[in-house]
Amino acid sequence: MIIILDGEYEKFNHIIGNIITGNTQYHLWYMGMLMRVILFFPLIWVFFNDMYARSKLTRRVLFALFVVTFWAINNSNDAITVSVTNFIFDHPSKLQERFIGISPILWSLYLVIGVKIAYEYDEFIALIDKLKWYVIGVYPLLLAYNYYDEVKSRIGVQESDLVKDVIGYSHSALKVAFMVISILVFYIVSSYVYSSLPKAYKALQHISNYSYAGYLVHAYLLQVAAAPPIIRYGMPCSIPLDIAIYVVTILLSIELIHIISYLPYSHLLTGSKRVILSLPGMILTKPIIK
Repeated sequence: MIIILDGEYEKFNHIIGNIITGNTQYHLWYMGMLMRVILFFPLIWVFFNDMYARSKLTRRVLFALFVVTFWAINNSNDAITVSVTNFIFDHPSKLQERFIGISPILWSLYLVIGVKIAYEYDEFIALIDKLKWYVIGVYPLLLAYNYYDEVKSRIGVQESDLVKDVIGYSHSALKVAFMVISILVFYIVSSYVYSSLPKAYKALQHISNYSYAGYLVHAYLLQVAAAPPIIRYGMPCSIPLDIAIYVVTILLSIELIHIISYLPYSHLLTGSKRVILSLPGMILTKPIIK
């Protein structure tokens, strides 16, 4: 749909390659990675079921080995990606380079953490309830670093050699820590909304029903929302304007898919029909964090 809306019909010449690499348009490369996780999920499921049939010590050793391996791959991912691409393909095209470059392996830590939470749900709840204020306290620091890392090149920050060395050494650790802590913070906030803010919970539940397809179309609708104030009226970019465009884009993305969902068999297009899996130790209806 994005290809048609943007009129880039030449991408249909390699439509399968564009889909599996998330190259249809914008930053939808996440979808190419997600498709691979879904395709391999039966194998992933069997592996984790087998692992959790083993002793707790074995699981901890395997998890530690995985973290070390992930760390080594993450720190050398560019060199590894180039080597693997050149090994598999004689003269790799852009799509072939993207196919290797968006490997789920580079994001597998977060999948493993998610599975670990699902299988050890009661222990996770107890740990978060005990450490939630520490998690919330460290989050602004990691958020500030991540924001700085995103904007420093745009605002002309000149770092000293010492700062470059320190940041270069710890950059990967800070990035991974930010992602993991963000997941935990979102969980804590979601738990509070679930238990204390029923109206907000209902609104978020409505959004979640259409969030997958809404994400797929949001990049195009972002341009639609931004065009009138920025292009037509020449309004300068600012935080209030960006927030307004952000809110309008979310509303347009979710409600467009909501409207489409009334069509027969629309779940084949929107993916909003869901099956909830019951995982060992995970009770979806129990109260979470008070």
